[in-house]
Amino acid sequence: MIEDRKDPEVHYGQSQVLHWSPRVRTFQGSDPVTDEPVSVKVIGIGAAPEVSGYGRLFLDRCEVLRRLDHPTLPHLREAGLTPSGDAYLVFDWIEARRLSDVIPLEADAALQLIGQVLEGLEGVALHNLVHWNVSPE
Repeated sequence: MIEDRKDPEVHYGQSQVLHWSPRVRTFQGSDPVTDEPVSVKVIGIGAAPEVSGYGRLFLDRCEVLRRLDHPTLPHLREAGLTPSGDAYLVFDWIEARRLSDVIPLEADAALQLIGQVLEGLEGVALHNLVHWNVSPE
C-alpha cells in the first residue's frame, strides 16, 4: 500500500534502532493492527520531493517493489512520504544474524549464502530496480 504524509516513527514506534545516519534511519517497529514486528526505513530525499521529482519517482518504484514476490526478499507492506518530505518503506520483519556473527563460514555454506544474495538481487534487477545499499551487515 502506498501512503502519503504519515510519520512512520510515530505510527510504527521504535523498538530497536538498526541504523541511524543523517540521511537514513532504519528501525524495528510494530504493526499497529497486527502487532507483528516490521522493519522501517526512512530516507531523507529533501524537504520538497514534489518539486524535485524524487517523491513521485520513489512512489512509482515502490509500486514495482510492492509487487515483487521472491523467497529471498522481504515483502513491502507500505511506502510513502512523511510530513517532512522524507521517503519511508515498511517491510516484513525477518529474523536474521549479522554476517560478522557467522564468519568464518565453511566453503559450502558461503556459496549457499552468496547464491541466496544473488538470487534476491536478480529478482530485483528483473524488475528494473537496483538495490543501492548492499552490505555484509
